[in-house]
Amino acid sequence: MTARATVPALAVALLLSGCGGGEAPQRGVLGVGAILPLSGPDGRTGEQILMGLELACDEEAAGPLATVRVIDGLGRPQESAAAFRELGADPDIDVAIGGWFASTARAVAATAATVPEESVLPFLALSPLAAGRETPASCFVLHRVEALAVAAAAFARTDLGARSAGVVRIPESEVSRQLADAFAAAFPSGGARVAWDVTLSEDGTLALPPGPEPRVDVLYVAGPGSAALAASSHSNRTRSAAVLTADGWSQTELSEMAAEGVPVYLVSAFSATDPTAANRKLLEACARAGHDPNPALALGWDAGRVARHAAARGGPSREGVRSALRAGAPFGAATGRIEFPPAGLGTETPAVSSLGRAGIVFLKRVEVGGSGPPAAGG
Repeated sequence: MTARATVPALAVALLLSGCGGGEAPQRGVLGVGAILPLSGPDGRTGEQILMGLELACDEEAAGPLATVRVIDGLGRPQESAAAFRELGADPDIDVAIGGWFASTARAVAATAATVPEESVLPFLALSPLAAGRETPASCFVLHRVEALAVAAAAFARTDLGARSAGVVRIPESEVSRQLADAFAAAFPSGGARVAWDVTLSEDGTLALPPGPEPRVDVLYVAGPGSAALAASSHSNRTRSAAVLTADGWSQTELSEMAAEGVPVYLVSAFSATDPTAANRKLLEACARAGHDPNPALALGWDAGRVARHAAARGGPSREGVRSALRAGAPFGAATGRIEFPPAGLGTETPAVSSLGRAGIVFLKRVEVGGSGPPAAGG
């Protein structure tokens, strides 16, 4: 049952209780705290994440009953850190979920690093840029942005037979830099090479290295559709190349390119046309609730299900959830495999979809990273 209240920022915006409307959570029930941008320009995104989290906590047989307390972090680091401290002081909260932006996720992680290990609230970070050298052991990042680029490189070589690639990056974007760096490092293998790696100039043109322009089989564009259009339209040599990019950028230009016959591929964590069992569960839950599935909702759903499954393994407590997450059991999720291995990076399975006249069509998931046992939870 859900009870909503009109409250100031950093106050409770929602209580979803399995014990009846408005009642306080009982111990033995998992207490989930969520820090989301519920107001301001990113409020709609926060609402989508919340929808997914609600669906996950309502799902039968996903683990212990769960209550959700949501605080509006406004999408800002300082307010999100304060929200984490507030949730940490609540004895009925066992795990926190949030950090849609890298800045807010890192602010929460930095706050968690100041709390004694035995009492810190485990934190599931939604931003793939949240991981770093200073990330405390109590913070768990659902996905890493580099996995998207590594999967794109593997797909380009193996499925498209590409042997030469051009990389386009947007210098002011941290996401773009990390994607471009990861693709450029992963693509060269078995004779494949990156022919050029350039930044898009302020006027939207490519500044290729001097000398004859090499032909490229694929363009990896770590940027929006406008950057992909500029790169593809640069010359006859680039017009013949397939375009790969990460989903989440604006797609208007990509759709126009696909309509003109340019092969366009999106690599993402979530694909609405993914037929796997884990994704079907989400789509069925969305259909019952009357929601349209999207990446933000899918991440909220997966974070909630991961938290509940961790509580089922370790117990509905901070220590139980933290211990279960650290144990590294892989989880088959709508956004691909989620794994928190004790050391190193886990296996991820980004989705590759084609973009054409029929819209976005799921093609496959590409496994990247380490290896491990089959994922549970699908």
